[in-house]
Amino acid sequence: MEKWAERIQEQLAAKGLNLQGLAKACGKSQPTIWQWFNDSDSKPSTKMIMADNAVAAARYLGTSVEYLMTGTGVASPSQSVGFDPTKLATSIAALRHVAKKQGWSYDPETHPAQTLAAYQLACALPETPSTADVIDFGERVAELLRRRE
Repeated sequence: MEKWAERIQEQLAAKGLNLQGLAKACGKSQPTIWQWFNDSDSKPSTKMIMADNAVAAARYLGTSVEYLMTGTGVASPSQSVGFDPTKLATSIAALRHVAKKQGWSYDPETHPAQTLAAYQLACALPETPSTADVIDFGERVAELLRRRE
């Protein structure tokens, strides 16, 4: 099971919440939410499912996106609202793309610092980025992975 799924289960139990409420908060069916907990590690789609719904899940659970994705930085619900799920998913996709091209291994779970740094870079992009902006973003993401630990 993914570590983020364990953190969701922990938060559900600690706060007396349920998967039905989480499914409703994320706009998903309950069977889809069950897949978050039952899919094998060989299916990379589970991480993207979570990234796409991280903000809604964090709001429902009263924690931060950072905590759900990385296990660090537990925050109040008001702080969790600031994450843009589209930019988070874009950041993760960019990191995966660069890592794959360079023959590196990237996973948001094992590289939380790079994930959050890439997210900050994505947030700094203009609403409609130019080609130069996108190229610069890609180069900066590649630099994040070169500095990975």
